[in-house]
Amino acid sequence: IQTDHVGLLKSAASGGAWLPPHLRNRLVLAFGDSNDRNTNDHLCEEVGGTSTIVDIDGSDPIPNSCHQNAHVCTVRDGTGAVFVWVNMFHFGVEMASNRRNVYDAVSCERGFPVDPDKRLEWIPTMLLGAARSHFPELCNARDGRSGCGAEGSRGLSRRSPRRSAPPLNNGAGSDDLTPPSRPGQSLEVDESGFLIPPAVDYYPAPDLVITQSSLWDIREWQAYGTSDDESWDDIAAMPGLLQSWLEKYVRRLVRPLRALLDSAPRAVGPQSRRRVPLMLRTCPMTAMAHQFPPHVVESMNQAVRDLAAFASDEQWRYPRGTGRPAAADSLFRGVLDWARILRGVDSLEFDGFHHVIRGSLALVQMTLSELELLDFEQSQALGMTD
Repeated sequence: IQTDHVGLLKSAASGGAWLPPHLRNRLVLAFGDSNDRNTNDHLCEEVGGTSTIVDIDGSDPIPNSCHQNAHVCTVRDGTGAVFVWVNMFHFGVEMASNRRNVYDAVSCERGFPVDPDKRLEWIPTMLLGAARSHFPELCNARDGRSGCGAEGSRGLSRRSPRRSAPPLNNGAGSDDLTPPSRPGQSLEVDESGFLIPPAVDYYPAPDLVITQSSLWDIREWQAYGTSDDESWDDIAAMPGLLQSWLEKYVRRLVRPLRALLDSAPRAVGPQSRRRVPLMLRTCPMTAMAHQFPPHVVESMNQAVRDLAAFASDEQWRYPRGTGRPAAADSLFRGVLDWARILRGVDSLEFDGFHHVIRGSLALVQMTLSELELLDFEQSQALGMTD
C-alpha cells in the first residue's frame, strides 16, 4: 500500500499528527525550472505549510521577488519538528552566459551567475541564509552545536571586498547588472563579472536533491542551437544534438552537483553514514507542441532514463535498495519519471506547460516515496551493522 505522504504533511501542519520519521527534520531540494518552483508552491498550498521566497544568497529579495527566486515551503508539527522543501532555479545546460537576452531575463537578480555549474555553487549560501530565517530547527537538529550561527560568524567566511565588474556582453557595460547592496555584504566577482559565493563552513545539507534540465534547453536550441529548420520535424536529425546535450547535462549539472553534495557537512548520528542522494527527473509533455515538440521532449527523457538504466552502477548510479553506501564515484541514485506518470493527462496543465496542483502533487508523492525508501534502507543498513 502506497503511503499518502501529502496527507501526512497535511495532518502534521494542522496539528493532528506528528511528522513520521522519513519526513521529520528532513529537507528536499529541487534544482530546476518553473515547474519545480510551482511544485513547491502547490505543495505548500495543499498541506497548509508556510511559503516564503528568498534570493539566491538566502536573503529576502531586493527590491522584490522575481520568477527565479528560491521558494521555501516549511511544515511544522506540534513537537518542534519540521519538513522543508526548497527549490532553486537554473536556466538549463545549453544556456550561454554571454547572451544579452539572458541578462535581460535575470535583471532582478543582478550579479548572480546564469550558468548552472556556477549557479549551484550558491546552494550552501542559499540554504544557510534561508535556514537562519525560515527553518532554524534544521540547524539545531543536525549540527550538534547551537544552530547555523549569526551571519559573519562561523556560518559564513566572508571573502575580500567585491571588485568592480569587468565589461560584459561583448563590451556592453555592466552598470545595469550591479547587484543591489546588502548590509554587511562584501563579495568578490569572477572574470565574467558574476558574484562569487562566500565560503560556507556549515549549512543544513539536504536529505534528497532532485535536478533536471529540459525546457530551457529546447528554447535555447530554437533560438541559437539549431540552424536546420527540419530539426523539429525529422527525428533523424536529433541524435547528435541529444548526445551533445547529454554530455552537457552530465558535465555542467550532474557532476558539479554531485561534487557539491559530496562536500556537504554530514549530519550527527545515524544519518552521517549516508551521502546526499541525487535524483534526476524527467519532463512531462506540454500542450505547446510548436515550442516544445513532443518527440524532442520524449527523446530527452529517454536519454535520461538510459543514463540511469544502462550505465554501470560503479560509474554512474547510486545503488537502490542495497542497504549499503554508494561507490565513491557514483553520481546519482535514479530517475523520478514524472513524464511517465503524467503521460496523456493533458488536463493537468493550466497554461500549456505548467501543471495544476494535481500534476505537481504527483511529483511530490514520487519524491517522498523515495525519501521513505531511503529511510528504510538506512534502518536496514544500521540493523546489519549492529
